[in-house]
Amino acid sequence: MTLTAEQQAVVRQLEGPLIVLAPVGSGKTRVLAERLLAAVSAGHEPRRCLCLTFTNRAARELRERIASLDSGSPGDVSRGAPLLTTFHSFCAGFLRQEAEHAGLRSDFSIYDED
Repeated sequence: MTLTAEQQAVVRQLEGPLIVLAPVGSGKTRVLAERLLAAVSAGHEPRRCLCLTFTNRAARELRERIASLDSGSPGDVSRGAPLLTTFHSFCAGFLRQEAEHAGLRSDFSIYDED
């Protein structure tokens, strides 16, 4: 599958943060994976890269895509682990790490409708 011109522009923009907003099935996860590998190939440290998704499924798919695309080339993400997770998981981890400053216990629970 070839990237569209818009997707290629996202992959090429390697400096600074970037938000990709697009409908379901449009290739966001693939573009994030390609951008991460392009950034690492360009010399960015994988451990300093952060990719956030909204769902566990998308985060899992992103990890799988990175693993399948990364073949030990100069973009080898095994040089350090990039953080590939959901917004919720990232924020919960941050709050647990900084719980004292937020007036929380670090073992707080998160409840949802289930």
